[in-house]
Amino acid sequence: MSTMSASTSSSGKLPPPMPLRDTSTNEGDERNFTINLLSVILAFVLLYGFYAAFFILWIEALNSFGNKLLWFFFGLFLSAFGGMASLTLYSMSKQQVGWFLDVKAPDITDDSIVLCGYKWY
Repeated sequence: MSTMSASTSSSGKLPPPMPLRDTSTNEGDERNFTINLLSVILAFVLLYGFYAAFFILWIEALNSFGNKLLWFFFGLFLSAFGGMASLTLYSMSKQQVGWFLDVKAPDITDDSIVLCGYKWY
């Protein structure tokens, strides 16, 4: 005879689900809704205030440093993402996956349309 877990009854059925919290309405719900709404509005005001301050800071930096700032960030982009791309390609070549996968050439014997060594139809 197999042993049953504590959550199953003798007939093998699961007990009815129990709610995790009280979902009945009471007089405090309206107050909670107001507090939640005000906290969401405050969060968005702070978020968009931070966004506006960052935008103003960026415009002022561009006004002060001009194209030197744009070239600096372009070089930063090239060094960061160029390094990631080159190391990813190096890793793929060592694993022989993706573009570096050894695949035999397809047999092309009929009048198919061929582009870059692949039959289209």
